[in-house]
Amino acid sequence: MSGDSIARPEHASAPRDPRPREVRLVSILLMFFGGLGLVLAPFLLRALRDDAAHGRSVSGPAYGLVAVATVLALTQLLCGVFVFQGREWARKVAIGVCALSVVTSLVALAAGAVYPVVIGVAISIVIFANINKPPVVSWMR
Repeated sequence: MSGDSIARPEHASAPRDPRPREVRLVSILLMFFGGLGLVLAPFLLRALRDDAAHGRSVSGPAYGLVAVATVLALTQLLCGVFVFQGREWARKVAIGVCALSVVTSLVALAAGAVYPVVIGVAISIVIFANINKPPVVSWMR
């Protein structure tokens, strides 16, 4: 028997188009910054604990912000993986994370952190612009 005589299963899907380069870019950005956030979160938590241990006032919301940042970082990392795989739901969640990132950047701007805000908003715009390009949207369906 030759390999040509093997019937293709009916449930097998047609081959997908090649992955658009925008998908790779978005996935790399999401995974990098999500991973970076996960690496930095314990250091932020330790800094808060050190401040509290040395008698400095640390508000409860500061701990909450570290927890939210950790959850967002994990979400970014997972979105990066699943966007790379072509999951449409991950694209939608990544758009939401970008929007939330812009909002949290505005809060950081109120605290006086200008450069991180500019960088964070720029990265969010790059992700948002690329993840909504027609080749990406059509590839992920």
